[in-house]
Amino acid sequence: MLRSIAKLSKLRKLAIDVPNINDTKCILDICKICANLISLKISSQQDLDVYTCLRYLRMLKDFRYQQAYLPLQAILKSLVSHEAYNLERVVLKCDRTDMFSYDIFEEFLISNPQLKLLYIRISEYSKADLEPISRYLNKFKLKQQIFIITNSDSDCLHLVPVSYMLEMVQFNTSIGVIDIFNSFH
Repeated sequence: MLRSIAKLSKLRKLAIDVPNINDTKCILDICKICANLISLKISSQQDLDVYTCLRYLRMLKDFRYQQAYLPLQAILKSLVSHEAYNLERVVLKCDRTDMFSYDIFEEFLISNPQLKLLYIRISEYSKADLEPISRYLNKFKLKQQIFIITNSDSDCLHLVPVSYMLEMVQFNTSIGVIDIFNSFH
């Protein structure tokens, strides 16, 4: 089924829920052929190396990626490594991640000044573990940017209205008419 999606070269938005597929090559084929994607949402139960595919998506504005383990350092590095990104929203959700340096966050934010939302949820980290990262990121925050580093999706509901939060970070939402960046002040 994924291979048939790859035949749609003019595809602009794609949401993939791949619970039992651990074939990164399938995702790579889609990214190579569907290079005009502006929105890519991937949810997987398996560990996919999706970061290897991102370099083909030069038009990407909205990237949401969820799986149990995320190589956060590698993902951010791949999002830094090429200049054509127009990323406005990056949502990364996982239970656990590898070790990462603060420097990669700095590189990512500097190379993506147009970024409006960076949302990272790492369930197995404590709030105390995430607090220094959040403080560090806020040093680079520009006006109208939202950076949320958390260990629970429900932990952030006090920051913005629920309907905005759903549209900003959920993978399957029917709230498609709200412009979360221009409607929320």
